[in-house]
Amino acid sequence: MRVKLAEYGWHNRRAVGHGGYVRRESSNEGISRETGREGLRRTEQRTEQRTRVQENRSYVEALSGNLETGSFDDKEPRCMKWEGSHLTAGWFSKTALGVLKQFLDISTVNQRLLFRGFSFSSQFLGDKNIIWQFDEESDCIGFIKNRFFWDDCFVSIELCTQEAVARSRLMWIEVHVVPLRCWHDSFFMSVGRRMGIPLLIEEDTRKKSKLDRGRLLISIPIDSKCPKKIKVQDRSRLFEISIVVDETPVDQIWINRLQGELK
Repeated sequence: MRVKLAEYGWHNRRAVGHGGYVRRESSNEGISRETGREGLRRTEQRTEQRTRVQENRSYVEALSGNLETGSFDDKEPRCMKWEGSHLTAGWFSKTALGVLKQFLDISTVNQRLLFRGFSFSSQFLGDKNIIWQFDEESDCIGFIKNRFFWDDCFVSIELCTQEAVARSRLMWIEVHVVPLRCWHDSFFMSVGRRMGIPLLIEEDTRKKSKLDRGRLLISIPIDSKCPKKIKVQDRSRLFEISIVVDETPVDQIWINRLQGELK
């Protein structure tokens, strides 16, 4: 059997899927068809936007976001209500916060305090910040006012406020694939500055005892991550170095030893 297009006019019609059956759409539905296409386009755009938001979430994050807010489009940080205990004002009145000029041994400052009979403890608060906790408020005030104790080691020392917070963390990083021509303290310090604040270069690196990797201690913002690769332009030469985060903990015992409080 041969079907004639002119007889049935199928060239002017199009089959459209609609809810499980096929409907023949005639030419006088042109306006509604255009409106339907526009609505479909907008729906697809909204779906694409929601998909982009979800792509960077883990399954747990997506599920918790859906349960807590009912929406995956929540971009505002969630607020946690807390009405627990706080450190008292008395604790802060006996606590000093100092900023080191360099990350170095502070045993000289502590020895001066001990020699004059002060009773205290010192703790690390991230980056170059040190906290002193005194037994007496008058001792804390005297320590702050008498720059003799700390002027050679610290930029400033003042009373610790209730809003003081550690905004950085310490980590060791290893630098691999370093050309020997660049093996210099200044090179490793420059690498450290790409990620945070370089504090110390390991002794083996400084003395060139180990040439398979350089190692240095850096202070990095809490919410920052180290890159895995860094491209270096050395005059007319271009090369790439690898960065590996050393998982060795930089704990209080290590810091105290560095500061001269432990031998």
